[in-house]
Amino acid sequence: MDTYKIITSKGLKTQDLVDGDRVISSVEGPVSSFEPGLADQLRKQTTRKPVVVGYDNTISFLPGQHDRFPTVSMAHFFLADTLSNNDNIRKAKSLVDLGCGSGFSGNYAAKNFERLQDGRIVFGDLFPESINATLNSYLANNGLSPEEIQITQNGNTFSVRGRGNQKMEFRVGDVNRTMYGDNVDVAIASPIYIYSRDL
Repeated sequence: MDTYKIITSKGLKTQDLVDGDRVISSVEGPVSSFEPGLADQLRKQTTRKPVVVGYDNTISFLPGQHDRFPTVSMAHFFLADTLSNNDNIRKAKSLVDLGCGSGFSGNYAAKNFERLQDGRIVFGDLFPESINATLNSYLANNGLSPEEIQITQNGNTFSVRGRGNQKMEFRVGDVNRTMYGDNVDVAIASPIYIYSRDL
């Protein structure tokens, strides 16, 4: 995928503007997910390409003018950092990303938590645009094309057989509607919310 990337390093120490494999500019100690100095550098680039924002090895798409999901924030990156440093949460075989927005947090867990490689990840949001952005983020983070996945629909839930044995579920609606009667090991949301069963 030919994009500019704004990538914050693990541990939230640096943030780089990246074009392909080349770092164009870097900022130490970033305080936002899209540092103004890097935005200025991006404006100077002559080539117009889409911009994605990410943390460590996981990216998320920026919302378009009419999309109703928020831009991924430092709160998302802090949540990812917190999750990756918690041994109990890393044991989860199932996880739900509530109010998933562009799906960054759930995609980060899906990509980095070993037991979720064969587990189940649920993304829920009120807006179909969010679910679409989340699915596109999943495809981009795993190097998949839409032709390589199987999608089934049951009401407001879209199920995808993802990378390996991962099972992804994308649900449109509020939390009561999308999660009623369901069971998962970990529930997360940003601003920071983490619930974990004893694993």
